[in-house]
Amino acid sequence: MIVYIHGFNSSPASVKAHLMHEALLRLNRGHELLAPELPHLPSLAMQKLEQEITRHGTKQIAVI
Repeated sequence: MIVYIHGFNSSPASVKAHLMHEALLRLNRGHELLAPELPHLPSLAMQKLEQEITRHGTKQIAVI
């Protein structure tokens, strides 16, 4: 799984997130991208990331 962490003034709908998804789709790996909407507070963003990663239950994770 690839976890895309957007900036605090950005979103999963950003140009960079779309480019990442398109690149993975070309490799038939689009399903491996996780780009959750994150809150602006770092502590809440970390909590959300931990929940999402746990929910997907994967052991191999790359963070971008």
